[in-house]
Amino acid sequence: MNKHLPTVAVLGFFGIVAYLVVNIVHLVWTYVNPEGFWSFQVFIDVLRTTFFGLLFVVLVLVAFGFLCSSVFRYVRSKLRRDAEKVNLLHDLAYVVVILLSALFEYWWGVWWGFKMDAALADKYSYVTQSDKLIAAGSYDQALTEARAAYEQAQAANVRSSKFFLLTRLYQTSSYARTQQLSNTYATTVNYAYCLAETNTSPHQADSLYQVALRLAESKQFSTQPEYRIFPLVSLSRISLAQGQYQQAERYFDALLPYAQLAQGEDIDYAISALVIFAQRAYQTGQSEKALGLLTHAVTLYEQSDESRKTSFYAQLLISAGLAELRAQRLTQAGQYLVKAQEVVDSKRSKQVYLDFLHAKGLYCMQAAQAGAGDEALLQSGFWHTLGQLLEPDRPLSEQFRLEAEHCLQELAAASEERNGANSVAYAQNLLALAQLYTGQRQFSRAQPLNDQALGVLREFKSSNQDAYFAAQLQGTVNRYYANKKQPLEPAIREIEQYYFTALASRFALFTEEEREHYVLGISNVTNTLNSIRLLQGGATAGEQVYNSVLGTKSVALFATQHLRQALAGAKGQELSSYYSLLSDRAALNRRKLSGASEAIVEETALKSREKQLLNQLSTTSHFTPFNPGAVRWTDVRQALQDRETAIEIVALPTRPQAPDSVTYYALLTQRSYAQPKVVPLFQEHRLTRLLNQAGTTEARVNRIYQEKRDSLYNLIWAPIASEVTGSRKIYLSVSGVLHTVSFAGFLPPATPEVVLLSSTRQLTTRRDAAVGYKAAALFGNINYDYSTGKQPDPAAATRSTVVTDKQVRSHFAPLPYTAVELASIQKLLERRGPGAVALFEDTVASEAAFRRVAQANPTVLHVATHGFFLPGKSTPNQLTLSGGSSAYDEQPLSRSGIILAGANSARATQADQDGILTAEELARLDMAHVDLVVLSACETALGAVKGSEGIYGLQRALKMAGVRSFLVSLWKVPDKQTAELMALFYEGYVQGLPKNIALKRAQIAMQAKYTQPFYWAGFQLLTD
Repeated sequence: MNKHLPTVAVLGFFGIVAYLVVNIVHLVWTYVNPEGFWSFQVFIDVLRTTFFGLLFVVLVLVAFGFLCSSVFRYVRSKLRRDAEKVNLLHDLAYVVVILLSALFEYWWGVWWGFKMDAALADKYSYVTQSDKLIAAGSYDQALTEARAAYEQAQAANVRSSKFFLLTRLYQTSSYARTQQLSNTYATTVNYAYCLAETNTSPHQADSLYQVALRLAESKQFSTQPEYRIFPLVSLSRISLAQGQYQQAERYFDALLPYAQLAQGEDIDYAISALVIFAQRAYQTGQSEKALGLLTHAVTLYEQSDESRKTSFYAQLLISAGLAELRAQRLTQAGQYLVKAQEVVDSKRSKQVYLDFLHAKGLYCMQAAQAGAGDEALLQSGFWHTLGQLLEPDRPLSEQFRLEAEHCLQELAAASEERNGANSVAYAQNLLALAQLYTGQRQFSRAQPLNDQALGVLREFKSSNQDAYFAAQLQGTVNRYYANKKQPLEPAIREIEQYYFTALASRFALFTEEEREHYVLGISNVTNTLNSIRLLQGGATAGEQVYNSVLGTKSVALFATQHLRQALAGAKGQELSSYYSLLSDRAALNRRKLSGASEAIVEETALKSREKQLLNQLSTTSHFTPFNPGAVRWTDVRQALQDRETAIEIVALPTRPQAPDSVTYYALLTQRSYAQPKVVPLFQEHRLTRLLNQAGTTEARVNRIYQEKRDSLYNLIWAPIASEVTGSRKIYLSVSGVLHTVSFAGFLPPATPEVVLLSSTRQLTTRRDAAVGYKAAALFGNINYDYSTGKQPDPAAATRSTVVTDKQVRSHFAPLPYTAVELASIQKLLERRGPGAVALFEDTVASEAAFRRVAQANPTVLHVATHGFFLPGKSTPNQLTLSGGSSAYDEQPLSRSGIILAGANSARATQADQDGILTAEELARLDMAHVDLVVLSACETALGAVKGSEGIYGLQRALKMAGVRSFLVSLWKVPDKQTAELMALFYEGYVQGLPKNIALKRAQIAMQAKYTQPFYWAGFQLLTD
């Protein structure tokens, strides 16, 4: 039996080795999972790595043992004469050879394997592999392998047999559990990514991303918050594509903190988050914010260690270039696209090249219109060179036009080959080419392309609504030009219904700023549609246009008023939170105006607070969301009394999508009308020609309203006059340049009472006309220098000043006649009684006093002082942000205001008490119970005209604050005559006359004394 022991031992040894080998193979198989996404070759490579690693350990141990043996024998040979002589150098050579072999094996197997192991452990490794397949057009393969990997990961929870000891030990380790969870996360986001990118099932992709997000939020990933970035970015994209904007907003708010902290491999996805935010900002009309986000994304990438030759970098440059194009900054757009061109020239087989062609095509279209552009973007090939030789004098505009056509044709052909004729990408590229032909008035070439694109997009309408209806709009314009008698109302209604539905649903979660920007974008669409309606002159054109105007005109303002009324009704934490939010936003704006760079994170935090407040308010029982489309023209008609007329004046493109010419129309309705009447008025350039008179303010005003008075009347009012004969009251809402026109300056005294409104929509929600007189507060005779004791020069005779900004002040001169004005008004109001009249003069007429009194809600608040309006980019301003955009241009409510005590000497750091009360600061006050505000100062009716939202200045601020009616001025008014006019106005007011009638009688009385309109026609009364 003893003689069989060696055989048994050998067999036992080999059995153990075989068992270990089988266990190792099974362990590697379990770890790699070659049945899923990774191929069998990867399993072989990792298995080889494992065995080479073991071999490396054995070789090192052998070398160490051999070295120890050699040293031992060498020492013994020195101690014992009879010992065998040992050549230590010879033995060391053997050791070196063994170690070099071990190092080679390490390099060949273990090091390479560690690289593979790192790739397997990367949470984005699956997505990277899928991206390669999708980029190559292998959609089915990407989906199949992603699904297999996902299913394998889901089945990986099954415990191995006890026979596989190593695998079982591995599966019970915390490392294995973490790896398994990471693998589940990686395969889940990868499968969702493939489903979304191939447009196979966005709904299933959404569900899988939700699963991945829950995994990322689990305690195992508590120290790795970056795992949340990819699913949040992807969920945002899906929600945006499906039109689920409220849901998308929630993902945005959750995403930003992690995106800003991303490092290493997550930097691309952090930048993707900024790009997503930029897309959202652009969709809501915030082009400047979108551009800032994209610029930040480019900077973030260029400051990282990432390569400047990647498709991702090129895509960033392309996005930034497109944003610059939307902002009409051709030079900056060209700079981005030239840098992108250097990257994509070597990537013509990739999607990024097609994206570049699209951006370059749009750039060249704009360059062709401008007749200038970066010539580095013109094709430099053989045919371009030949064309230059044959036509050396070809205009640059024509060169860019041809380049645009070449780019878009190449793009359409390439996207058809790459994505197929039934793909959304191909349809959108057809639309870009159609847009080029539409701009060139080649409608017969544009229409077939547009129809083909619409046919494709109709199939994907539910997931690409914005693209579909943009195509519908462009197609409607093409069809109008192709056949102006073709019935287009059904298509127009479908487009309009989509945008109004989107407007209503998005308003609920939009911030104040987002509402304003978004409505301006919607107005451009409705203006195009309404232009077609009126040009075609259908039976219901007046009705449809009137309804459309009611749904867009000043609706952002009305939504803000609606919100504040709801908050006032709540009278709880929501109200204080809202005004705290306004205060913090104003503080941020002041920092911007002082030259600070835009703080994206801080702005987003404020936006998040506002949205949380909106969500909180929406859950209260008394809150009803504002619906822009709720009021129809029939509601306005119903609100009118006998012998009353409502007039909406609208400014529309003379030709659809042709902004070079604007035509004004009047839409009239009376209680007896079956349909609104449409009265064409004038083209805008004729009015601006009348208003653009040279000279001082006095000379210009007198020339317009004396010499040109009949021309003004014939242009604006004569077409309407016959329609309002017999009316006793006219409710008038104006648009565009008419916001700067004094109707009192050219209307005959016999004209019925004219009440100016932001929109005739206001007639349907009239507040009680009669307000019991309780108290009045009068500000005037102000000391602008009280902090320094300087004696200012009283020479200035107009209530105006030149203000470049709140840091660079002018010297505000005293207004001596304001003391007389306040004294006469005080006597008149005290005679009326019984309310108290409080005077705020000299140093008491401070900004702090105004804030306190305004929110105490007196019946009348009268301010006699200097006023100012900065007309934006035409006014020198030392404060500019990156990109050359003036801070005041971005914040129009900061460009107008009134001057109070101490303004000449207040420190700029005392922003809330610096003596300059801007429209933005005024808008933050709650003045809902103030019946009348009189701003007896210069240019208090002026502001920046912003499309359908009207004037952005003091009058908008007063509307936002909730004031019922206010008296403001259109130009620099003289001190002495203004005091006289105000005394006459208050005489009528205390007699109980309607405020409009009191003003009209005062102006007629002034006209009898001063024939020049400069002295009496500058003030107008607006009613909320």
